[in-house]
Amino acid sequence: MKRIFDPALLDFYLQKHEIPSLFDTPDLAFSLYQFEKGERLDTLNPEEYLSFLVDGSIEISANRADGTSYPIGYLEISIIISLSCFLV
Repeated sequence: MKRIFDPALLDFYLQKHEIPSLFDTPDLAFSLYQFEKGERLDTLNPEEYLSFLVDGSIEISANRADGTSYPIGYLEISIIISLSCFLV
């Protein structure tokens, strides 16, 4: 996982997907992250971050009782915009 410090690219994705319009709170802080193939997306703590997948592709997998994993879905997304928040 790599945080991308590019305000223009962050703004591009925020506007393209109209993410700020989903919230009533003005001036929310958003961050942009990029994952490499094979990296797990659960490294962003879901109790602290609300994430939007905005570009690329991901595979969704589940774990079996023996510890092996298997794919259960596929999405055309890989860049994540995160909003720091407390989810109730």
